[in-house]
Amino acid sequence: MFMLRSLTILISLAAFLGTGEAFGQDEPKAEKPALVKADAKKVTVRLQTLSGQKALKADAPLTALAKELETAADRGTNEDLEKVGKKLSELTAEKSTSWREHFLGLAHWQLASRFEQVNPEQGKKLLVEAGKALEKAVAADPKNAEAHAALAMTLAQRIDMTDMQETMMLAMEAQEHLATARDLEPDNPIILAHAGVFEYFKPEEYGGGPKTSLPLFEAAHKSDPHYGDAMVWLAINRQALGDSKGAKELTKLIAKEHSDNQRLQQLLQVFLQEDF
Repeated sequence: MFMLRSLTILISLAAFLGTGEAFGQDEPKAEKPALVKADAKKVTVRLQTLSGQKALKADAPLTALAKELETAADRGTNEDLEKVGKKLSELTAEKSTSWREHFLGLAHWQLASRFEQVNPEQGKKLLVEAGKALEKAVAADPKNAEAHAALAMTLAQRIDMTDMQETMMLAMEAQEHLATARDLEPDNPIILAHAGVFEYFKPEEYGGGPKTSLPLFEAAHKSDPHYGDAMVWLAINRQALGDSKGAKELTKLIAKEHSDNQRLQQLLQVFLQEDF
């Protein structure tokens, strides 16, 4: 079977458990302490978008929530993600645009990835919601390359949750969206990193595996040497191919540049047993 996991599939740790409800469905819980404000220089919304920066400049409310999402995804709890997701749901309900739907989909996807192992049914529900929002984003703007890539990853992440017939359909659709994304923005490091993860977890008999994904992660890192996801996955890929020295060099750089990023730290702990 074609098995695949997304950028954050293995970070569903007990410390991050929350309700996992679809955004906008329930009343908020009692107030929790506010998130610690991140250094504005470090919060550049790089997890979510590169090509959408122009759209963010034209949409001040979305820009604020995109930064909240960045912080919640990298350093927050599930409740933090739920809170910003509900805000994005309300904003999108006021006026739906490609990039508003894009960020709403990303919020669902981030939370789904945390729930996937500990509560598969809830994880699948959130993935479906993420896909719906990202499909709207693509429909509103077929040239939104990052929405195509994110949609591909949510589809791929559902592969292990379904039967064989749907598995092949999801895999084909995911590959089509990734191909579209790469055609639209071939040098976008976010898209290259997504494509790398897709190939990393694809079985070798289907043409995937670490040897196939390595050039994609290298290209993502070259395109943006400071992009944390590309750095982490390149380190993981190098280790998988026996390049322990190359992996260690990157983990040292990650520790220097992304020491406050819990999401990346968890990925390293899961795959490399590395601490920052």
